[in-house]
Amino acid sequence: MSTPASEAPTDRYRRLAERFTTTVEAVPTGAWNNASPCEGWTAADVLAHVIESEAGLLKKTGRVVSAGSMDPADPLGSWVHARDAAQAALEVPSCSGFEYEAFGVRTTVGATFGSFISVDLVVHRWDIAHAAGIEETIAVEDMAFVRAFTENMGDIAQTSGAFGPRLSVPEDADEQTKFLALLGRSAC
Repeated sequence: MSTPASEAPTDRYRRLAERFTTTVEAVPTGAWNNASPCEGWTAADVLAHVIESEAGLLKKTGRVVSAGSMDPADPLGSWVHARDAAQAALEVPSCSGFEYEAFGVRTTVGATFGSFISVDLVVHRWDIAHAAGIEETIAVEDMAFVRAFTENMGDIAQTSGAFGPRLSVPEDADEQTKFLALLGRSAC
């Protein structure tokens, strides 16, 4: 497997979407209404955000994505449909290469799936797992990828509301706990 630094953006999305799917599959039916680490959101709200973010990005290309919202009766089916629609769209060069402006910078839909959307998949996978009481270990390479992305964003990552305020943790905390604290999340 390629390392995150050498991954093509769309390959990164596919890899992380697979991991995200594994977590969504593991959520017990009754846990979707549990509070998540995202203030005011349930696990279902977090999943809906991921689905809607992906659909909204694809709509920039003129593609209408029927999976633009989550069916509360079928969270897994909603996610799989959205994921499959995104992966199919990313195979189309005119879609993955579609240029637009984000935060004052020209980028492509494919690059955004490999960056911002992929960050969502790492962080929100943990959010959903935490809400459902599922132990979730974030791969070291995925933490490095998210750290690099947030460092490139600078203060926008915190001030835009993408992440909560950084939390303090003991110096001897494990790497995942420190990582989550940078994103305003408590591992407890």
